[in-house]
Amino acid sequence: MTPPPIDCLHVVHQMWDYLDNELPAERWEEVRAHLATCTGCREHVEFCRSFLERIRDVPVEELEVAALRERVRGALRAEQFEER
Repeated sequence: MTPPPIDCLHVVHQMWDYLDNELPAERWEEVRAHLATCTGCREHVEFCRSFLERIRDVPVEELEVAALRERVRGALRAEQFEER
């Protein structure tokens, strides 16, 4: 049986993991299917991709990246914007 489609809020909460290919295959496919039909989320993912492309070339130390990622994720969790 096919699970019900996920909504925009769930897609946005998983956007960065989706773009980083860090979602389980089934969840990745659910997000991809949603993006195929939702213009608003598709625009959001394109913005996020553009953001990632622009910061990819900024030279930083790997430890700084890891620390920043954890601070951002902690802030998102505190505001309940990230799934636990």
